[in-house]
Amino acid sequence: MNDDLISRQAAIEAVEPYTDDIYNSTAREIKEVLQTLPSVQLKTGRWKVVDDSMFAYCSECKDSYYQIPIDPTWEYCPNCGAKMEER
Repeated sequence: MNDDLISRQAAIEAVEPYTDDIYNSTAREIKEVLQTLPSVQLKTGRWKVVDDSMFAYCSECKDSYYQIPIDPTWEYCPNCGAKMEER
């Protein structure tokens, strides 16, 4: 998942050489769009057990409940995408 994340600054720097050409308005427009994009916020969560029940929820989204034991292949919350740490 994190392999697809890129630096906004690196993307702007990659486009920058093409913005000097007075005929290349597309590169300038791309640079402007890159500067306005929201940043990616990486989330890290934990499985929280609901009292002494057989259910747990993600500490980040607090919205979805899953039966314990949680599938050990779930490295990320299937609801919000938070990287899950040990309980």
